[in-house]
Amino acid sequence: MNEISLADIINSALLLVTAFGVLAALWQIRVGARSQRATFLKDLYMQLRSDPAVVEAFYKIEYNEFEYGEDFHGSELEPKMDRLLTLIDLVCEMRAQRIMTKREMGFFEYSFGRVAQDQSVRAYLTYLNNFCTENRLQKKPFAAFQAYAQLK
Repeated sequence: MNEISLADIINSALLLVTAFGVLAALWQIRVGARSQRATFLKDLYMQLRSDPAVVEAFYKIEYNEFEYGEDFHGSELEPKMDRLLTLIDLVCEMRAQRIMTKREMGFFEYSFGRVAQDQSVRAYLTYLNNFCTENRLQKKPFAAFQAYAQLK
């Protein structure tokens, strides 16, 4: 005869409680991960908008005040422009590695588009690419950004 003992009932109840606990833990991990991701994206976006060097370089581009020429190298603007391009390149590399989604990249679309379309930025990147080629360096500077913006 198949009788259900008290031990069977207790074991079944414990199994249900354990399963519920695992599901609750998985849900909590997912909520925590989404929250961390949102914070990470906000921090990236805020760096683009609040880092003084990045903001200055971006607004030079935004207001068509950036002119690439021989006097650019060694200027106060060069490290600021490099900082802006480095930040953009980092975000583009995360997209290339599928760490960021296409939707998440939408937050950066306008800014990155403005930088990518700027003729002086293109001239600077061309100079850097040529420098790397002439010196037999394998990796081009800001390669992820150039690939994302299809500047190669």
